[in-house]
Parts: sequence; C-alpha cells; structure tokens
Amino acid sequence: MSSGGRPLGRTALVIGALTALLTGGTGGLPVSGSATAAAAGKAPVSAPTAGAAKSAATEEAAQAKAMESGDPVEVRSLRGERTETVANADGTFTTKEYVQPIRAWKDGQWKDIDTTLIRRPDGSYAPRAAVAAMAFSGGGDRTFGTIERSGRTMSVGWRNELPEPRVEGNTATYPEVLPGVDLRVIAEAEGFSHLLVVKSAKAAANPALASVELPIRTKGLTVRATAEHGGLEAVDQGAGGAVFEAPAPVMWDSGHDAEAGTAARRAASDEGPGAPEGSQIADVGLDVRGDSVVLSPDTGLLTGHDTVYPVYIDPVVKTANRTGWTMVSSHYSNSEFWKFSGDEGVGRCPANVSVRCSSNDDRKRQFFALPTGSFEGKHIVEAEFAVTMVHTYDETGKSVELGRVNSSGASAISAGTNWNNQPSLKDAITSQSPTNPAGSCTSTNQNVRFNVKSTVQKAADSGWDTTTFRLKAGDEDSYAYWKRFCGNAHLEVTYNRPPYQPLMSHLSMSDGGSCEYGSDRPYAAEIPTLSALIRDPDHGDAGGNTETVQARFKVYWPSSNPTHTYYATAQPKSTHDYDRKGNVGAAHFKFKVGEDLTGDGEPAFSIPQNTVIAWEVQGFDGTQWGPWSSAGDEATRCEFIYDSTAPKPPRITSATYPSDEKPHDGAGDYGSCTLDSPSSDAVKYTYRFTGQGWRTAQPASLGGPVTVRFLPSDAGLFLLEAKAVDNAGNTGKTPFGYDFWVNKGRAPKAAWSLGDPEGSDHASGSGSAPAARAGSGVTFGQTGPRGDIDKAAALDGSDNAYLDVGAPALDTGKTFSVAAWVYLPEIPTRSMAVVSQDGTAEPGFVLGYDYDTRSWTFRTPVSEIESLGSWKVSGGIARARTWTHLIGVYDRDEGKLRLYVNGLLVKDDIQPRRTVWNARGGLQIGRTLSMAGYTAHLKGSVADVKMYDRVVSEKEGGELGGTPAHQVAYWAMESSANGLSPDEDPKRATESAGEPISLKGGATIYTPSNDCDPGTDPECQLDPDSDALRGNGHLALDGATGYATRAAGLLEPEGSFSITARARLSSPTAGRDQTVLALSGSKTQAAVVRYSHTANRWELVVTKDDAASSAVSTARDKAVLPSVSGQGDHLALVYDSVFGEVRLYVNGQLAGAQTMWRNTWDLSRASIQVGRSLSGTTGGDYFSGGLDEVRLYQGALDYDTTAAVNLLEAGSSLAESGDPPAS
Repeated sequence: MSSGGRPLGRTALVIGALTALLTGGTGGLPVSGSATAAAAGKAPVSAPTAGAAKSAATEEAAQAKAMESGDPVEVRSLRGERTETVANADGTFTTKEYVQPIRAWKDGQWKDIDTTLIRRPDGSYAPRAAVAAMAFSGGGDRTFGTIERSGRTMSVGWRNELPEPRVEGNTATYPEVLPGVDLRVIAEAEGFSHLLVVKSAKAAANPALASVELPIRTKGLTVRATAEHGGLEAVDQGAGGAVFEAPAPVMWDSGHDAEAGTAARRAASDEGPGAPEGSQIADVGLDVRGDSVVLSPDTGLLTGHDTVYPVYIDPVVKTANRTGWTMVSSHYSNSEFWKFSGDEGVGRCPANVSVRCSSNDDRKRQFFALPTGSFEGKHIVEAEFAVTMVHTYDETGKSVELGRVNSSGASAISAGTNWNNQPSLKDAITSQSPTNPAGSCTSTNQNVRFNVKSTVQKAADSGWDTTTFRLKAGDEDSYAYWKRFCGNAHLEVTYNRPPYQPLMSHLSMSDGGSCEYGSDRPYAAEIPTLSALIRDPDHGDAGGNTETVQARFKVYWPSSNPTHTYYATAQPKSTHDYDRKGNVGAAHFKFKVGEDLTGDGEPAFSIPQNTVIAWEVQGFDGTQWGPWSSAGDEATRCEFIYDSTAPKPPRITSATYPSDEKPHDGAGDYGSCTLDSPSSDAVKYTYRFTGQGWRTAQPASLGGPVTVRFLPSDAGLFLLEAKAVDNAGNTGKTPFGYDFWVNKGRAPKAAWSLGDPEGSDHASGSGSAPAARAGSGVTFGQTGPRGDIDKAAALDGSDNAYLDVGAPALDTGKTFSVAAWVYLPEIPTRSMAVVSQDGTAEPGFVLGYDYDTRSWTFRTPVSEIESLGSWKVSGGIARARTWTHLIGVYDRDEGKLRLYVNGLLVKDDIQPRRTVWNARGGLQIGRTLSMAGYTAHLKGSVADVKMYDRVVSEKEGGELGGTPAHQVAYWAMESSANGLSPDEDPKRATESAGEPISLKGGATIYTPSNDCDPGTDPECQLDPDSDALRGNGHLALDGATGYATRAAGLLEPEGSFSITARARLSSPTAGRDQTVLALSGSKTQAAVVRYSHTANRWELVVTKDDAASSAVSTARDKAVLPSVSGQGDHLALVYDSVFGEVRLYVNGQLAGAQTMWRNTWDLSRASIQVGRSLSGTTGGDYFSGGLDEVRLYQGALDYDTTAAVNLLEAGSSLAESGDPPAS
C-alpha cells in the first residue's frame, strides 16, 4: 500500500473494474476544467469550427473563397473528430490537431459532444453524442456497459442482476450491488469509466471484495493482460492491433486532509476516473481468466485502520488511438496516469503549503502525443503547441519547459508509461513563464503557447506520423515552479505547400536539347540557354488567384576539385494553369549559363570547355523553396559538355510556333518548323518533338533547309530537338533545342447546341453559323447529355426528322472534325445518320450508326456523284438509353480517317481516305443524302453538334467525349438478403449493371438495432447503437474471411473508370496490410486500394497486365492518417485512360497518390473485390473494420466531382449524362 496523492482528477477511494472504455481515432471533446462539464452532461461543449459560417468542400475551393473574402474558410472535407483546417487569405492553410476529440459523428453529421445520458426505447441509457458507441444497463440484467468500435464490441458485466440505476447527467449509479457498495458508470467523450464505491469499513470487510470477477463478452476481440505494465488490451482478431487498452488498475481512499469532504463530493461528480491528490493509493491486481477480468484489491488499503471511506476501486480501459497524453510522478514511479481527466501537475508538488501533495518530494511531468503526418512535404510558416494552465504556485512567472521526446517503438508514450520508463528527451524546444491561469479546462481556452515551428518542420521533413511533447518545470527542485495544466493540448500549424520538384521532361537546353545525364549528355557548341517549367500547387488560376513564382538555377562541374558551384535566380513571373484541374500553376524560365541576372545578387561567371557541366533548378513561391530537380536521385540532374569547336547544330525557325514565350494556336493545328544547318555537308537531319521518337528529314540540297510538320496534341510547352548528319554518316553530337508554347485548340468553326426552347422551329447556330431549320419530326427541350442542366433535340425517325442548315459548315476536302452527342431509345434496325454534309448526290461525310456492322461509323463516299462505295471507319457498340459521344476526324496531312466513341479512339480501324473532294451542300442533322434522296433518318436525340476545321486529337477527344462519369453500380451496403446486398441506384434497375454484390465469409451488413429485451432476457447483450459510416448500414468485415464481390463485366475493356468507397479501420495499430478495393483478373490484380501498415497510409497499386509477374506501380497518399472512427475515410480510385493516369483521392483531396498506368488490361474481365485482394484463386489482405458506399463509374471523375461524391448523402447520386431524355 502507498500513501499520498495520485492526481487523476477524482477525490475518493475507488476500486474500478474496467473503468474507461474509449473509442480511438478522431472524435470527442476535451474535458472542461477540473470538473468536466461535458463529461458531466451539464452542457455540450462546442467544437471550435463545426458551425463555421464560411466553409468549402475542398482545399482549392476554400482557398479561392478565402482570397476573395479576406477571411479564413474551413475545408469541410478535412474536418474530423480531432482536427480542422482552414484556408487563409494569403494562400496558406492552418490546421489544428487536438490531443482530445472536439466533435463526434452522430446521426450523419458532426455534433458537439454531449455525454448526458438519455433513456433509449429498450430501457438502456446512452450519451447523446460521444465518440464511442455505448449502452448502459437500465437494470434487470447483468451487463452494465457495452462499447463498440468498427464492429468490435466489448461488454462488461456484474455477477448478479443489476438494480435500476440512478441517472444524473453523465453518470448511472447502481446502488448496493454488494452491501454498502455502489457501482458507478460514467459516460465520457471516448468511452466510459466504472467505479466500485466501497462506502464503509463494514462493506470493505465483505469477502466478495477480495477477488472481484467481472464477466466480459467480446465480438472480434481477444482480451489479454499486458505483462509490461500490468494492464490489459483488447486486440482485433482480424488484423491485429489494439482496439481498447487499459493501464494497470488502482484503488484509492478519500484522503487525510481537511478536504476529505470535498474529495468525496468530487468523486461523486464529474471529473472522470482518478485519485485526487492527498489520497492513499494502491495497485489492484488484474488477470484475465477465460471470459472474465479478475480484480484483486489491495487488502491493506481496503481495510486499513487509517483508510478514509469511501474507497474506490478503479481499473481504467480506453480505446487505442493515435493521440495520447499522460502524467508521470516520481513518487508513484511505477504507476501510470494515462489520459488523466481534468488537469494535472507539472513540477515539484508544494508540500509546504498543500496537504494534497503525495509527498514532500514528488516531481511531475506531462507528455502529449499529437499527429504530424499530414504535414509531410509542407513548409511550416508558423506552429504553436497550446495548452491550458489552471494554476501556478508563483504569480511572478516561473518557467515551464517544452521538449520533444522519442515517439517511436517502445519509447512512445502509452498506457504503460510511468516515471521509471518515460521517454528520453530528444530536443529542448523552448520555455514560457505564464502567469494567467484559467478557471477550467475547455476545448478552446488554451492560454499558454509555445513556438514549435522548427520541431514541426523537422517532423514534416522527416515524415513523422506522431510527435510527442513534454512539459517539465524549469526547476524541478523548487516549489515555486509548480503549475497545473489541462490535458487539452493542441497543435496549431500554418503551412504552405512548396513548389513541386521540376520534372526532367520540363527541363531543356539550347544548345543541348532535352535534359540528359551520364553517357547520354549532349555537347553544346555555344554556351547554352537553360529552360525550366516551375509548378506550384497553390498558384493556379482557380478563383482568379494567379500569383508569382521564381526559379533558381544551380550550375556546377562535379569532377573539379574543389567543385565549382554558381547560382542564378530569375525574376518572379506570373503563373498560369498547368493542368485541367486548375489548382496547379506554372511559369516558364530561361537562363543563359553564366549571365548576370538582374537583382539576384549573384555575379556573372564562365564555364570551362570539355568539362562535364551539371545543372539543376528549384522553384520559389514567395514563402518556400521547393526541392531541387535532382532531389532523391543523382540521375535526375541535367548535364552537358561545352565545346566551342564542335560542329554547330542545325538552327530551327517557325512562323507557326515561334519560340517567344507566348502560346500560339493551337492544339489540333499543324504547324511547320524549318531545320537549317550552318554546315554545308549536312545530308539529313534527325529530329523529335515532345512525346515522339527520333525521325529523319532530308533536305532538297546538301546542307540546305528542310521543313517538318507537327501536330500538337494538347496545349502546353513543347520541345523540338534536331541534329545534323554529314555525308559520312556522322550524327552531330550537339543537338539544338527549340521550345515553344501551344495554345488550346481553336473553337469550332460552326456549332449547334440544339438546346433551343421547346416549341422552336429551328436550332440557333453559334457565332456566325446559320440556324438549322427543323422538320416537323423534331422536338426541342428534351433532357440532354449532362442531365437537367442540358437540353437536346429529339428526332422521331420519320422523313420529317431532320435539321437542315442550308449551307456547308466546312470544306470536306481539307482537314476537318465533326462531333455530336446522340441518344438511342432502342437499338436501331437500320442505319441512321447523326450528322452529314450534302454533296451533289452523295454526302461529303456521314457520322452515324451502321446497321451492317452494328456499330458507329464515320465514312466519306468515294465520289459525290455515283455510289461507288465509301472510305469508312467503324467501331464501338451502340447502347440504348444512354448518351454516346461521337467524333469523326479526317487528317489531310496523314490522309486518314479516325473515329472516337465516348472519347476513346477506335484504334483497330484507322483507314486511309484515298479520294478527296469537297461537298458544297448544306449540313444535315439526323439524315443523309443518297442517289434516291434523303435517307437514314435518326430516331433518337442529338445535342452539341460541332464542326472543326482542324484535327481533334486523342487527348482532346477524350476531354470532349469523355462522358461525365456514368454511375453503373451503387452498393449502399444498408441491407442484404440471401447473402446479397442490392444495387440501390434505381436509375440502373433496368440495366445489367443493376445487380447485387455477394457477401462472402464473415461479411455482414451492420445496421443499428436492438433485437433483445434486457427486461426479460438477463443474457441480453446491449447494442451500443453505433452509427453506420453513412446512412443506415455498412459492410462489417472481420479481417479473416469476410469480403464482398461482383463478377466481371461491369467495366469497358479499356475505358476510363472510377470506383469509390468509404473505409474505417478497426485499429490504429493494425499489424498487416488490408485491402479496401481490388480489380482482379485470372492471375493477378489490375488495381488495388489498400491500407499499408508499414507506411500507415492509404495506398494505390496497379499492374501492367494480367500476368503473375506483372510490373507493379505504387502511389501513396501523404496527407491522411487512415481513420479508425466516425465516418471513416472516403477513397476514390480514378483511372483516366486518355491520359494514362491513375489517381487515389482521400476525402476528396489528392496528395501525391497518382501515377502513370500504361497497361494492357481488358478491364471487362476484372471482377470487383471489396474487402480483400485476389491473385489467381488466392484471397488475402482481408479488411478488418467497416466499408460503405461502394460506387462504380464508367469514366474518370474529375477533381471537383470527386469532392462532390465524397460529400454525397447515403442513398443519393449525382445527376448524370446517362439519365434518359424526357419522353
């Protein structure tokens, strides 16, 4: 037995059974002062920004709104139980990471914590809103408390039937469970505590208290004692890892000081478990025997002659999570104070003035573990560690020191941390001398702040998931430094995302060409000009927030001794949108090696000849320098050798695409570039454009110029490299690099949206395009390809189903492209024309449906007078009741015809057009000309007819025709029957995709319910009524055998697709990888979304083909620690087949999890696995926890739509282009 104070926030002597069963992860509210108002149920404590008026769904949207308004805007997708993020008006972001939860996910929304107990229909009690799902007995049964997380349940019971409890605030008291002994169960934000209150010496003498056996029931858990600290943990049976944990239990009396009465009152109130200072404390033996936890109280304290009653027996059980706090005491050097309630001391307890101190030489320290993984790769602008001080011994201001301690492995703080094994100090950070104590502990009243910028930056640079801080008195020998702090610490971090590492493909030289290293390095006959494109994630044009970036060049020759190194910094330049999402900005910089750049403070320099010269570049966004272009791999640096005697490379000029830093029209337009050698013996040139291999061009005369043609496929920066080959066959070692900017493709020459009002007799053309006269078989105002926001014209298939422009739209003898949306109400039984243009007796082209091949077609007749056949391309399966996008392209330079269906090129049917002529008649929509007159009238709907006098490239075709992602399956996981969970999208009910998903092994659908009556069934195990991830249910998986699957056939063979799901792990310390989603073939998996336990992150894995030894690519999210509570994390795998890129979004955000995916998979043969991987016939990596809201889309979700899907309510879907037109 020990005497003295163990300050855990309560003032009575307690024998606690399994005191606090707490949910981990990211939820709840910090305690409020010495008396936890929230825990007492007195009033809910407001989460700091849960009700913020200004918020936006994504980082980019919040950033744009903040810049526009000048005020901080919360990012809703980053709101969690312990975290919140706002975008600031200056382009930075501020995140707060709380050690204790600040809100809870309840009834499908974030709510303030309110632990007031309310009676449920079945007679049990539960807190109004807490992180943990809990249920307390209403009497008449033996199980007094149940707690659940991610389908893992733990129930604690009593040996006899329980009486009806007295309920006040957050506390249920079961009187006289033994003579003179009450059982008190207290709801807290993360779980519950329970205390045995022994009220008298007579009660203490009861032999039943010598060994207290508490029955336990578990689901999906194994409960075991922890030898290292005398506590216990409940471990997930599926994937390993603690779900619930407990330090060694203790007991205490009501103290020997004048405050004993106060102590008893505090113990009866609301402070959470723990002994007050001034109490006698003793350890309680703990053992797990079968289905019971056995407590062995210290008889010396229980029945001692100096014991002050009540005595409290109090083992504490809490949920495992990624945050933690504790206090250690030198007097109780082997005791643990894990997740203490209220406030605790720091320094030497002043026994000279307080009889509450455990001894005259008790020193205390506090530790706080906080997540820092989300800051990886970011520049920290400001960072503060904040905590509330509620008492100071000396009001003149004595220092308290903040340090960083070891956070990894066995050194990390835990339920077993005490004075003897506390983690060692790694860094002394800073100190403060506060004099302003607060009156209580709340979630928002932190009044002592420490600058921890350098520490958090180190965590960000090192990729630490957790950083642990220590509070220690400046002088632990002096009473004057004594203070009391709350357990409500948080980190407040303002950060900036630095410029990206420059890509090698964005670096070039003139002379020299593309960035090369090693034996591939080029020679330069003249001092080269370096070219670099700098990209920054916070400087796109979204919301008009164009800003500036800079480039710093580093030039050195590594072989010299010592190494010569020089720097040059270019002046700031305004950014422009780099990608289609608009959230990345870019600027282009050039630097002639050695020149003196204005204003950078660096002198001019010269470079030696015939020496390897290396160069690198990095970007600056006004706040932080990004990584060098060579970071991480020496082979990513650029090199060249300057040799003024080397043969001069050919020079390049272009009137179409001049190298003048300005974008010129445009994607889809051929341009000409002239190569001309200064040497008279050049017999040919080798050249290549960005994205192409080397080609050869031969001049008309020796050493003469030659002109090459180039078709830019997309807007952006392009590079043309050229070398001369002499008459001896020697290729020049000095390439010339010529960079130029290409604008986006020119607008259509003519277009008709066909979105005219219902009742119109014509379709208006865009710009100067004439109106199209409508026949009587045309009805306007029908639903278009983009849903209700879009309109179309419906044609009834009769002879009057047409729209006649009356004039040609373009010259069909030159390069042209034609595009249109079409909707077929049924599969046609004849050929149908969507768009054509009249010749004399034949059309110049027809884009439509070909009945002979049962596919879409684009054809040009051999002649405009006689029917001698056609040059045509066909492909793509016509589908009824869905919108399809068609593009026909004739490339005069190549002399070939191409067809795109829904943005995908029909690659196996690209045909030459061997006869070329211009059809000078009118453009027709819905019919075509033949020798017998107009025919092939369309029965269906048409929208957005566009005519281009240029090529529509494959990338542009993907953007034009990639339908807004079309939902083909939605498994809400809210019900099941006969092992099947239905597809709950009613719009798909008539399609083959509207099939259920099969539940296998230990997979079940969890729905909150109460299917037993504790009033009539003493064995009733109360349902804690945990919320589903979304809606009314989710897929519960055991981590061993459970999964769901859908057979192959949902996806197109090579098309873009997206698959999304919501996931919540059962444990934050899971011991193995776990698969959320997988697309599986016959031998391996095409794509996998999984939890990586080594990285503690969500991860994306893709393979090249369906082979056992297929090449693998992996990408990992850097921003989010996988969720173990609340609504989990929303995961979206998005494959864009046009651009060959696959991305993993987490909670609507993209943070590094993207990679190129050049594959040969036939995705129509891939089955869908939910909750496991499947390679061949072998399953593995079973998921342990909850999965929900599985949606499959044909097509690639864009950035904004992915964010919208993340915020969808259960049972709802986005309006889609596949919705049928109104009839």
